[in-house]
Parts: sequence; C-alpha cells; structure tokens
Amino acid sequence: MGSLINSKAYYNPLINLTQHQSALTLLHSSLENPKLSEYHWLDLACGKGQIITLLRENIPDEEMRSKLDFCTFDSV
Repeated sequence: MGSLINSKAYYNPLINLTQHQSALTLLHSSLENPKLSEYHWLDLACGKGQIITLLRENIPDEEMRSKLDFCTFDSV
C-alpha cells in the first residue's frame, strides 16, 4: 500500500468535494468484494491528497484497506 509518510497529503476539512466522496464510494464498493485481493488506484491531479487522507475514515476496515495499492500524482 502507498504511504502518506513522505507525501504532502493533508486533510483540509473545508475541502469536502462531491467528487472526493464519489471516489471513496467507488473504492469502498470495489474493496468490499471478497474475491478481490488487490486493487490499484492512481489518483491523478490529486492536489493535497484529500481522497487518500479520508481512507481510514471512510473505509474503516483494515483488511479492505490492505487490498489497496495507491499512487498519487499532482504536478503542482
């Protein structure tokens, strides 16, 4: 799984966009599939990483989150 340790991602409670919640809903529905062992997620133009910083809150199940391999990229 990707790591936030060396990233510039941070949670900003003032930025809770509809597209962030939509992406988290998509991730959750994919990760809850018991036949899925790994899910690759590329978050292009992620800004400050709002989607990734909200994973623990929106996908509380550690086993589900452990299936996720993510990469964030923002050119700014």
